[in-house]
Amino acid sequence: NVAIMSNSAGTRDDPNYEDAKRIEEALGIAVIRHDEKKPGGLNEVLSHFHVKDPATLCMVGDRLLTDVVFGNLYDMLTVHTLPVCKGADNSQDN
Repeated sequence: NVAIMSNSAGTRDDPNYEDAKRIEEALGIAVIRHDEKKPGGLNEVLSHFHVKDPATLCMVGDRLLTDVVFGNLYDMLTVHTLPVCKGADNSQDN
């Protein structure tokens, strides 16, 4: 199973989860709704995948300070990818 956990879409910063809904429609992949930004939000991830042990999951992401830290913090396998977004906001993240 695959899901998206964004620090924007699916959070309180996403009014009525409109961004999350657009992503789900476009990609056919669930966006996990969560109140805390990574490295928070573990309970929502575990609930989504119906697991108790985060070590059974893999976090794939392009940001070291959010995606990879989140996965490593909870003993997940982590995969660091090339940046998905290449704007100035992300220049210090990877």
